[in-house]
Amino acid sequence: MYKTVAIILTLVSVLLCGCPGIFLFFSLIYSFFITTDQAFVAAGVTPPSGDLTMYMWGGRLVMLVFTVVLVLIPIVVGILTLRKKKQSV
Repeated sequence: MYKTVAIILTLVSVLLCGCPGIFLFFSLIYSFFITTDQAFVAAGVTPPSGDLTMYMWGGRLVMLVFTVVLVLIPIVVGILTLRKKKQSV
């Protein structure tokens, strides 16, 4: 594979997967700190029950796995396309 095509593929995967993955990761971290019971009370809303809280944590876990996959895609694409292949003799 040509080097310029490999660089373009890596940049496109960073823009389409890496940047949204990092954005989702930081929004996930923000959601861990903002959705406490005190935030609900401050807004004048009743805090969620135990079952709803369990689903919220399950959703966060799914989002965490999704963000890790999105961040790993450009790394794998970069390694696979930019590596030097051994030439057969």
